[in-house]
Amino acid sequence: PVLHGFKHNPRYDFLKKKVFSSATEYDEWAKQPKMELLVEKLWKMTGFLKLSPLGNDNIKRLQCLTSVKQQIDIERAHKLPILHNSHDLCLDSREEKLIQKVTEFTFRYRYTGRSEEDQKELSRLATGLLPQAVVTKLDAATKDSRAGKGHFTLFSAHDNTLMALLAHMGFRDYPIPYFAAALCFELHWCHRTEQFFVRTRYSADPREQPLDLPEDRKQHVKSFQLPRTSGTPWHLRDEGEMLYSEFKRILMEERKSFCS
Repeated sequence: PVLHGFKHNPRYDFLKKKVFSSATEYDEWAKQPKMELLVEKLWKMTGFLKLSPLGNDNIKRLQCLTSVKQQIDIERAHKLPILHNSHDLCLDSREEKLIQKVTEFTFRYRYTGRSEEDQKELSRLATGLLPQAVVTKLDAATKDSRAGKGHFTLFSAHDNTLMALLAHMGFRDYPIPYFAAALCFELHWCHRTEQFFVRTRYSADPREQPLDLPEDRKQHVKSFQLPRTSGTPWHLRDEGEMLYSEFKRILMEERKSFCS
C-alpha cells in the first residue's frame, strides 16, 4: 500500500503553496545574475519545459531545479555524461554547487516550511500513514519477541518519503538522502529493566556511511533518539537508544500521526 501523503493531498498542496509563496530566499536568488545565467544555461542544456522563460519567472524556474539535480545524480551514478546536449554545454563545479544549494533548501522546505508550526503540519500530512505502519510493526514485534520470534520488515521508499518522515520525527536540516539511503528502527529488549527500547539509524549516503559496518568502526552509523520538539537541528540530535514507550508516544501523540 502507498503509505506516504505528499501526493494527491489537497491540504498538503495548499499548505506547501502557502509556505513557498513566503520563501524570500527564492526572491533573493532570482535577482542574482549568476542564478539567472544558470537557469538559462540549464534550459538550453535540458529543454525541460519548467525551465522555459516562457510562462515561468525565475522564482518558479529555481524551484524546479530539484528535477535537474535528480537527473544529474542519476547520470553520475550510471557514469553517464552529465546533461549531455547538442550545444556541447557542460556544468562546472561552481554551477553544480549553486544547484545543490537551491535544491537542498527546496527539498527540506517542502516538509519544514518557515516555522515549527509549518513543519509539524506539513510533515504530518506528507508522511501520511507511514508512522502508524512503523509503530504497528514494532508493536507486533514486542509480542512475538517474547515468544522467541524475530522480525524484519522492509519498506521501499522514495527520497521524499524519507525526508517527510525525518521532518515529522522532528529534524529540520537532516542530510538529503542519496540512492539506497536507509532509515532503520531496531527494537531491542533490555533484560535489566525489562523494557523494550528502540535504536534509530539513518544512512543518508551508503557510499560514506554503510549500515553494515561493525559497531567499533569510526564511520559506523550511530543510533539517535527522536527529539522532543520539532525543528531540532540535525547536529543537536541526541545519540543512543530510547524507550519504545517514549518513541511511540512522541511519534504518535506529540507529532499527532495519522492512525487511519
